Amino acid sequence: MRGIAHASEAQQVALALASLPADSRAILELKHTRRLEVAAIAAELEISAAAARTRAVLLAAALAAGSLPGAARAEDARQIEWVGSFAEALDLARATGKPLFVAVNMDGEDVNDDLAQRAYHERELVAMTRGTVPLIASAFRHTSTEVTADSQGRRLCPRFGRVTCEEHMAIEQERRERWFVDRPYVVAPQHLMADHGGCPFRVNEFHVTAAELRRFVEEGRAFPFDPRQAEAYFARHIAEQVKALGSRDDRKRDEALREILLGLTYDRRAQTLEIVLKKGSARARELVARGLVALGPRADEPLAQCLGDDSAAVRRAAVEAYEANPHHLRATKERLRDLAGSERVRDIRKAIEKALG
Repeated sequence: MRGIAHASEAQQVALALASLPADSRAILELKHTRRLEVAAIAAELEISAAAARTRAVLLAAALAAGSLPGAARAEDARQIEWVGSFAEALDLARATGKPLFVAVNMDGEDVNDDLAQRAYHERELVAMTRGTVPLIASAFRHTSTEVTADSQGRRLCPRFGRVTCEEHMAIEQERRERWFVDRPYVVAPQHLMADHGGCPFRVNEFHVTAAELRRFVEEGRAFPFDPRQAEAYFARHIAEQVKALGSRDDRKRDEALREILLGLTYDRRAQTLEIVLKKGSARARELVARGLVALGPRADEPLAQCLGDDSAAVRRAAVEAYEANPHHLRATKERLRDLAGSERVRDIRKAIEKALG
C-alpha cells in the first residue's frame, strides 16, 4: 500500500479515516465524495467498496468541519455548511442520524434579507446547525464583484456561501416537487426539519427571529426518529400547545398559537386544529379562528368549521378572519352564504353581509 504522502486526494481521504475518533461523525458536507474513485480506494486498502465509501464520506465531513489538525477554516464559525443537493443530504442524514434542516429564502424582502445577511451567520445558530444536515433553497441567482470559489474552482453563491447558485436553485425546485407540489405559491422565509427519509416533521413559515430560529433547530435536533417514540413525542407536544392556549400569560398563548398554525407540518396541524376545535375551550377556539388567516388558502376548511361553532365569539372571529383575507377561501364563502339567512347567526348577520360585500 502506498503511503499517504504519495496517495491521491481520494486515497488520502480513505487512508486517514482509520485514525478518526468516533466523534468526528459530525458530517457537514458531501460535495466531492461522489467524485471519489471508491473502487480504486477499496483496491488500495483491500477493503470492500461499501466500507471505502463510508470511510471516505466520514473523513470528507471531518475535513469540512475542521475536525482534523490543520483543516480548520477561520470563517466556519459564522458559515453554515450548506450541502449541495437533496441526494447528498439524505446520504448524510442516514449515515449520521442527523435531521435535515432546510431553509427557504427569497430576494428583495426585508426578513429574508436579514436572515441571509445576519441570522444565518450568527455563531450560536451556526453551531446548532452542526447537529443537522443543512440545505438552503432559493430560486434566485446571485452575483457579486467579489468571486469566491471552492477547491474545485466552482463559483460559490455570494449570498449563502458553500454552495453554488445552481445548487440552491435545484434544491428549491426539488423542495417544491417533494413537499409542496399542490401549493401554487412559495412561502419564504420558511424553515423545515425533516427526518432521514426526507419527511418533514416541523415547519416554521414567515417571520422568525434569530432566537426563535435557534429554538426551532434545537427542538428539531431532539426529535426521536424511532416511529413509536415520534408518535408519543407529537402527542405530548400537541397536548402542551392546546393547554397553553388556555394560559393567562399572553406570551404563552401567542407562542402556542404560532406553533399550532406555523410550527407543525400540514398533517400534524390538521390533527391539532381538529383537537382544539372539538375539545378546546371557547377562548382557545376563538384564538385559533382569529389566527387562521395566517394559513392563507389552507385556512379554508377550519374557518368554515369555526362558522358552525356553538360560541358566537368564535363565529364572529371566523367572519372577521375571512374578511381580512377572502382570497381562495371558497368553502368558507359558501358557508357564509348558507349562514346569511340563518336565525342562529343573527348576532353576526351584519358582519357576514359586510364580509360578503
